[in-house]
Amino acid sequence: MLAQEMLIGAMYTDGIACGDTAYDFTQGKDIYTYSVIYDKAVIPDYRVLFRDMVRYGGLQCDTAVKPAFRLEVTDTERYQKAHVDASTIKNPYTNRTKWVTENSWLYEDLEEERDGVRPQRLASVVSALRYFWHLPVVLDPWMHSGDWLNVSEDFATTQLSFEEIQQELLTRFGMTLVPANRDMVVLTISEKQ
Repeated sequence: MLAQEMLIGAMYTDGIACGDTAYDFTQGKDIYTYSVIYDKAVIPDYRVLFRDMVRYGGLQCDTAVKPAFRLEVTDTERYQKAHVDASTIKNPYTNRTKWVTENSWLYEDLEEERDGVRPQRLASVVSALRYFWHLPVVLDPWMHSGDWLNVSEDFATTQLSFEEIQQELLTRFGMTLVPANRDMVVLTISEKQ
């Protein structure tokens, strides 16, 4: 989790959730502490801290290249029903970050509920596809990762087959995964063996 937080600090949530590289964080059983001491007050460079955790700490980073999927809207009417107008959200900055620790899935959630559902950003859906179900996914270029969708918290709490994931995406949001006709770099971060 610390490694993931450092990468988010360096690249922001959208960068890590929707960027050109997918990160697969494999949670270990051991608990580590990591201390950094600077000679003078500085703003830490989280990329350097992450690099040093891999070099000198208990982490390893393995690189793979996998065929990517593109998340696109195939049912516009369903997508519009799932879409939440950002202007109706009282304070979009009251987000809180949540972890599903058994699968290292990070997503953003609003404090306020709307009709029993807490809106989440499209980036959170991509994050679930990448980190919970380990799918190398990119967004269709016209989609905006900051859009809000009505996503219940149980969106990614059970393991599903690819076909079941496709059905969930279509039923809830009018979206599907199609081959992106490109590869994606996947970095798997895990405990050193």
